[in-house]
Amino acid sequence: MATCRLVIAGLLLLVGSICTFGQENRAQGDVSGVSRNIHRRQQWFAQGRMLGLEPAATARHHALRQKMAMRAFRRGQSPRPESLLNALAGEWVQLGPAPLISDASGVGLQDYNFVAGRATAVAIDPADSSGNTVYIGGAYGGVWKSSNAGSLSSNPGGVAWVPLTDNEATLAVGSIAIQPQLSNPDPAKSVILVGTGETNGSADSYYGLGILRSADAGSTWKLISNDSSSTPRSFAGLGFSKIAISSSTPSLAVAAAAATAEGITEGTEN
Repeated sequence: MATCRLVIAGLLLLVGSICTFGQENRAQGDVSGVSRNIHRRQQWFAQGRMLGLEPAATARHHALRQKMAMRAFRRGQSPRPESLLNALAGEWVQLGPAPLISDASGVGLQDYNFVAGRATAVAIDPADSSGNTVYIGGAYGGVWKSSNAGSLSSNPGGVAWVPLTDNEATLAVGSIAIQPQLSNPDPAKSVILVGTGETNGSADSYYGLGILRSADAGSTWKLISNDSSSTPRSFAGLGFSKIAISSSTPSLAVAAAAATAEGITEGTEN
């Protein structure tokens, strides 16, 4: 039991209490009790983090909008001289996206060699017959697009990626789907659906705010923040693990959210 006596606030204390509860059940041979406890933890995680009666994801979205408004106000009040902007332009060096050294200790305690962030979704645009147009999503890195990811780049290092959602409400990505174009396919007109939120079930996974939709291959986005039922339910605080669009009826899309069975939703995509 000593390993579970964690005198640390917050998450570690919660982990310690869960560990103690599980050990007591195993000591009593109560296997069914352990299973119920695991199920309760999964249900708690699937409900999403709450701040009072409001999903934490919604509160974060409000804070982000306020921050961007204050930043725009400061820019308007205190314009920076053009000469200063030109002087600063040459001081920055791009560091990524590129793999990073994983050993933060510097002495090999946790050395996994070079690592990169979690890639949670990849979608090849079927409207591009060459296979060069590819969209990729990061756990909290947003959506990126490449136009030379296929035969145009024999060397993987030559594939160029452009960020598409840096200015959107959330960078957490769980799934990407591209609507099929049944006639005259044009990759510049592709409709992209991005399910925000990562359904990895880990402490460092972010929930999303809904489904991002682009009707112009990622140039502009609109956030779908709730379903279209008679009593709309908010998507804030959920994560979307999969979005599928019908190949025969492209207006039909089905999305699976990180919740209980009722988290699976169906709708039309226009």
